[in-house]
Amino acid sequence: MTVVCVDVPGCEHGAILATAQGGSVVFFSMATSFPAAALGAEGLAADVTMLIGNGYVPGHAQYALDLLRDEPGVRMLFTARTGADPAQ
Repeated sequence: MTVVCVDVPGCEHGAILATAQGGSVVFFSMATSFPAAALGAEGLAADVTMLIGNGYVPGHAQYALDLLRDEPGVRMLFTARTGADPAQ
């Protein structure tokens, strides 16, 4: 799973390339557009699942917190980088 939390136009291709075939890419950024991400995945012949959201969609913040708390890989990266426990 690849999680993108930056507001950088054009980050879609790098995120898709960094994701294993059959994996998931979660875009939590305002700069990401669905057409750019979908065309990028198609152009790279990548078999990935994509979720694109932003902080203005109801439930988005809760989804992000649940992802952080429930996905061991995401939680491990967060804890390694911040030293914080997302469960608290």
